[in-house]
Amino acid sequence: MGTGASSQPGGAARVDRANPDAAGGVMAMDDKARIATIGSPSRTTAITLEILAGAAKRKLIGELVWFEFEQDGEPHRALGQITEVELSNMMLELSPMRSLARQRGSINPISGMQDTHKGIMSIGATFVSRAARHEQAVMGTVPPTGTYVGMANDGVIDTLLSQLRDKLFYLGRFYESETRMPMRFPHFGDPSTGGAGEAYHIGIYGKTGSGKSTLAKMLLAAYARHRSMSLLVLDPSGEFTQSARGEVGNETFRLDLKSACNSAGKPVQVHDLKDLVLDRWELFYELVIDSKFLRVFLPTSEKRDLAMEMIKEKFNAKSKITLSQLHGREAFEVMINLLSNEDNQVHIYRTKSSRDSLTESLSRDKDGTYDKYWRPLGLLFKVEGKTKITDVIREICEGGEDRPLVVINLAQKNVPEGMMWNESIKAIIIRRVLGEITRQGE
Repeated sequence: MGTGASSQPGGAARVDRANPDAAGGVMAMDDKARIATIGSPSRTTAITLEILAGAAKRKLIGELVWFEFEQDGEPHRALGQITEVELSNMMLELSPMRSLARQRGSINPISGMQDTHKGIMSIGATFVSRAARHEQAVMGTVPPTGTYVGMANDGVIDTLLSQLRDKLFYLGRFYESETRMPMRFPHFGDPSTGGAGEAYHIGIYGKTGSGKSTLAKMLLAAYARHRSMSLLVLDPSGEFTQSARGEVGNETFRLDLKSACNSAGKPVQVHDLKDLVLDRWELFYELVIDSKFLRVFLPTSEKRDLAMEMIKEKFNAKSKITLSQLHGREAFEVMINLLSNEDNQVHIYRTKSSRDSLTESLSRDKDGTYDKYWRPLGLLFKVEGKTKITDVIREICEGGEDRPLVVINLAQKNVPEGMMWNESIKAIIIRRVLGEITRQGE
């Protein structure tokens, strides 16, 4: 390991000075960086630190630290964070001294002078130095007591991860530390091209205001570097839409997704509700049965279910109305006539009085019913000037080498006037998008 290493039982060696070694490059731990030595007891997952006197008054919780040790005859470096600091004073723990301290408050020269500080270091990563490279390894032994532990700054991280420099993304800083946190976010493709070889899931959980959306946008910026990787955002609040358009809001951490994607050469597409068209008859039937249009005439769910059986059978088959024509007056009249036809009403109501009542309500204020209930529903299926969800997903799945970041804005505040919108429609669009992804994937 170089000058300063002495043999120890169990194959480990104490390193008093972090001198450069031929295999691992230059990584010097100077006196100012040293804050502790390894103490007892220690485990491979949690190292006990004897805090040096000069570091006892420093903020240590959360700080990134490192040490060197020898394992299997090779130099290793271990990185970790300080998760706990404990103060003890053996003299004050004696019963007479404890009683005296309660009376006097402090006892000279015991109070303060005899204090010792212990810390706990949680191991995060281990590296072995080989052929001027630092390769990831496993910490399979505990270094001897007295091994120096020093603060790890950005320079230490950069040296240990030098061979991965072009693959790293710095996701903020370590908790309660000024050291940048490097992470890898490979695409899901072939490992020979730097990919992970398979897709994997990441969950972000936390209370309101804890930064979930900010972290999600940072992950999108990290994955945006992969031009062949598609990114899809279903945005219920409009926050990601704003960032993808390069608009800066009032958030504390401002991340411009548009600029990040432009720098990486990734196209950005934002689709508002007014840009998308629902393109399946089953979606229309699902919306009709849940809409205010049908509720006006058939207040009970049982009667609406019976009416829908007839509508599914006869509406499109008899009229030849297309989805894109649903918002028009002709489609509305076809629906009213179907519901007014006595042969069809028999399937809904048994008594003539109930059927007559339905006919009367259908003929009352037809203009108002059309404008208020039918047309807003039909506009969701109007094709002109809009993009089909099928086409959006096809571009995501078959976009070639320059696949886009696509944001579908589901925020209710962006709904055009006169178009139907509620939480049920939002759920339908989400299901439609996910269903189309599944279909095209299969």
